[in-house]
Amino acid sequence: MRGLLSRVPAALAGTGYNLLLDRITEDGDFLGPEAVRERGSEVIDVFEERTVTVDPPVNTTSNPFSGASGERRFDPAFVCTLPDVRLVGPDAIKLNHEGLVLCEDRPDVMGKERFHTAIYRYVRDQGPTAPLPVVAELGSERFGLGTCERHERAFPMVGFPTSFHHWVVEFLPRIRQLERHESRTGDSPTVLIPSDPPAYITESLSLLGYPDSEYREWAGGRAHVDQYVYPSPLRDGAVPNPAACEWLRDRMTSAVSGRETDSMPDRLFVSREDARMRRIENRPEIEPLLQQRGFEPVRLSHYPVADQVALFAQADCVVGAHGAGLTNILYGTDLDVVEIFPSGDLRGHYHALANVMDHDYYCLTGCSDGNDIRIDPVALESVLDEWCHR
Repeated sequence: MRGLLSRVPAALAGTGYNLLLDRITEDGDFLGPEAVRERGSEVIDVFEERTVTVDPPVNTTSNPFSGASGERRFDPAFVCTLPDVRLVGPDAIKLNHEGLVLCEDRPDVMGKERFHTAIYRYVRDQGPTAPLPVVAELGSERFGLGTCERHERAFPMVGFPTSFHHWVVEFLPRIRQLERHESRTGDSPTVLIPSDPPAYITESLSLLGYPDSEYREWAGGRAHVDQYVYPSPLRDGAVPNPAACEWLRDRMTSAVSGRETDSMPDRLFVSREDARMRRIENRPEIEPLLQQRGFEPVRLSHYPVADQVALFAQADCVVGAHGAGLTNILYGTDLDVVEIFPSGDLRGHYHALANVMDHDYYCLTGCSDGNDIRIDPVALESVLDEWCHR
């Protein structure tokens, strides 16, 4: 309770700032990729135009996930250079020389929402007065007073959010954008990553050929960047860019191709037994039927990133409750994916990713049991026997 109460002032202050920002900002204060492309120089197309169709789960007749269905067209992703960009706060909120926000997504999709969340996190981490420079500089060509870093050129691998799923799907493919910029311009910008990064960030960058000598941790303060190397967002709402995901799969699986995988199971039950929520409450009841069909439980928190990549790259079927570990289906080929949800809480991240990677996707809803899920063994058995590997 004490920890919860300690967050109340931050929540109130963050809400206050965002109410204020809603009043003083207009749609034109937020720049999406199209507006940035018009303003940028050294514009380089990176991933080709692609179209992906997001189909309903195989075992349903309609799509239970809002916001991710039908055909999605992805214009070519790009990278470009912008002058005089300011970075502010732990999530490196980006303001251009006019004081306009460079959105991490299209403004009409998630761009504004992510900006407001970054403001809340700024208050939470650094106190109620911390976001004042952002408020003061929105829409202003004047860079605020105060101490700040300076970078001649910088490339962002920092923003909101950088949790495991978003890091893999949205941030890691930016390396391709960085490499295209470097090969075409001959410049090597400073690569900025989150402060005190979790192991999955440093391990995945290492697999892509970027040891710790190749990047710098963002301290979370304020910085002025003379030439900011902007990577366009690599998703459309819940649907990630298919060309970017395929590039990442090929690059990461190539990096682990020498690993021994004969002892790894090809039918995976992502157990989540050490998670705080969405564990399978009646796991002893369903594990025997999974084992009878060749599934082995895997606790992904015990696997380094390289082993997670290798494990999913050689798998043919994955069963698991909704959670970040299912992000690894990105590395598989022609998978059957069975995702389990608590009642009333369906989220389409991995349904969309499975469609992008051309996997067969199945959805099962169990009963909520506190923070956990009780799944009907008969329903699970029916999906495994009737649909998987038909």
